[in-house]
Amino acid sequence: MIHKIYDKISMLLIWICGILICIVVVLVIANIILRTLFNAPIKGTVEYVQYLVLFIAVMVIGRTCFEDKHIYVTILTQKIPEKARNIIYAVGRFICAAVLILMAYQMYLNVPETLKRVTETIKLPYYLIYVVMGTGMVLAALSFVLQGGFYLAGNKNREERKEAAS
Repeated sequence: MIHKIYDKISMLLIWICGILICIVVVLVIANIILRTLFNAPIKGTVEYVQYLVLFIAVMVIGRTCFEDKHIYVTILTQKIPEKARNIIYAVGRFICAAVLILMAYQMYLNVPETLKRVTETIKLPYYLIYVVMGTGMVLAALSFVLQGGFYLAGNKNREERKEAAS
């Protein structure tokens, strides 16, 4: 059940991130053209691009884990039995989730002190940056917990995990 809900939420975020990437590309190209041809760059382009790319990266971390698309180094784990390997993978996922939750907690702790601060050029409230970053980390942590649970259940690949969640 939670697997399906997470799947829908993370796919929505992927679509939003795809749109944000298109916005970044259009913004950068428009800025180059306006600066080159008319000596009139778009004010705040660097800040827009920096924060949009940051938001995109944080929002897709969870989906990357959810789809098992991250990079693995399996030199050591391929030599141990599958059951032990699944336990190691699960513990690793739970540790990652704990670290992400701690990072999100730290982000949320910074919100009150940043309520009145804004970025230099585009006047984006800093608290918004902390909330988006923290939320992305919580979603990624949820993905790691789900994946760790699937490893403990013995579902080693995405297809098996998908069937188990149905």
